[in-house]
Amino acid sequence: MEIVITAQGDTLDAPLECRFAKAARLIFYDLERDRYQDIDNRHNAEASREEALRTAERLICLRVGAVVTGCGGCEALQLLARAGIGVYTSQARTVSEAIEQFRAGQLVPANSVNRCALATVNAEN
Repeated sequence: MEIVITAQGDTLDAPLECRFAKAARLIFYDLERDRYQDIDNRHNAEASREEALRTAERLICLRVGAVVTGCGGCEALQLLARAGIGVYTSQARTVSEAIEQFRAGQLVPANSVNRCALATVNAEN
């Protein structure tokens, strides 16, 4: 299975990016082969909601098995979930830590509606 992790850098030691819509890099990690590929996603860092949705659509077309992120991009995460792609949130510091959490079954599926609503409330306070 291939999973995608939102990242701030291009290696497994890179910090996990907590916002799907603003992720500078996407790490495609093949769990069976223990290999990864880094994709530059910086065009989304200052992009609109539509760009995040386009990224989600690309991931659907690529048939990734799961996405691991911190939060954010509510509509995009909902689109992924409706397409049958597992969406998980992690508070890991690095991409490699998030991968290990995923492998160990320590991540729970995200409820993007509640997560994003909570993030909005916290941002307003």
